[in-house]
Amino acid sequence: MPRPIAERSESEREREGKPRLGFPSLGAGRSPPRTHRSNDREGIWKSPLRRLIMHLMSDLDGPTNSLAPTLLLSMPQLNDPNFKRSVVLLCEHTPEGAFGLVLNRPTGTPAAQLIELEPPLAHDNGLQLWVGGPVEPQRGWILVGDEPTGVEYVGILSGLYLSGSPTLLRRLIEGPPPSRSRFLIGYAGWGPGQLDGELLQSAWLTSDVALDLIFDVDADAMWEAAIRRLGVDPNALQMSPGIH
Repeated sequence: MPRPIAERSESEREREGKPRLGFPSLGAGRSPPRTHRSNDREGIWKSPLRRLIMHLMSDLDGPTNSLAPTLLLSMPQLNDPNFKRSVVLLCEHTPEGAFGLVLNRPTGTPAAQLIELEPPLAHDNGLQLWVGGPVEPQRGWILVGDEPTGVEYVGILSGLYLSGSPTLLRRLIEGPPPSRSRFLIGYAGWGPGQLDGELLQSAWLTSDVALDLIFDVDADAMWEAAIRRLGVDPNALQMSPGIH
């Protein structure tokens, strides 16, 4: 189980091996996510997010072949247990690689049991912890449906925002139970050309991002519901040689 997330400086977390919230460094998508800067001076907002913003700005003037943002729906031949019957929010897809968050892997554990904030949390409304993927399980992510205020975030699309702010996490745990929010650890990452190769091997179906599917459909039913929205019977999906 990952160690607690600490609301401390980045250098302190690195020395102590504590998990941290933040963004990997990837480029912009077909419609670059909108970034919002604030006076939120937390240590998580150092190099990772700044590199992401620089990539977004550099691609604004040129077309890309990115699929992001979109949903990836795993096909039966995808044998990796991390992605079996998974629904992945693809946030970034560039020649340098791809980054996404698995949406249907709940842990059943309240986030407050695994994070460490200073000062300590005054209240726990039971916000659940989800697994966003196998890469960097010490890194935390926050998906919300309402545009955050006073913290830094990336707009994936209208009604869907990604942040790594401990201040926002505190709000979500201490305040009224949010209807459209998710706290995840880890992410799904692909190297240059890797996701494109998997798509050519029919390891994934793609679907438009649907907010109600992300936030309102039970995790156990999400994959099948997403497949059926494409007009496909999940039981009729054709198997091909396995992909690991």
